[in-house]
Amino acid sequence: MTVTIRPATAEDAAALVPLIAVLGREVPASGVRDLIENDPALCVLVAQDGEAAGAPLLGVLALTHTRMLHRVQREARITTLAVAEAAQGRGVGRQLVEAAVQQARDWGCGRLELTTGAARLGAQAFYHATGFRQESLRFHRDLD
Repeated sequence: MTVTIRPATAEDAAALVPLIAVLGREVPASGVRDLIENDPALCVLVAQDGEAAGAPLLGVLALTHTRMLHRVQREARITTLAVAEAAQGRGVGRQLVEAAVQQARDWGCGRLELTTGAARLGAQAFYHATGFRQESLRFHRDLD
């Protein structure tokens, strides 16, 4: 299997919806399209099966970057990483992560981080295997 990693385009939005659903999240294609087209801080990468236009998408990774008051360099964060169930275990996720590492370096970031659900043990093992280490807990508060 030849995998091509490339930036997502607005035309990919509908094909990204089922990939995001792998994470248990439902999003409308219009929302995905809007983010790809209009959020300059967001980089969305897709893994495509081959190089031909219209080839199936096997995975998606989104990342962003920001400054933290307590860090000198920018910090990048993977906000979404999903691989189609049929393509899992075939190196697609690893290639997306490596592309994210390069993008973070290109932005001048000194660190790349991500979060994952506490029950997602397979994802945690994957992140450890790709060089991430756990060092904190994540808390959130929903804003009504």
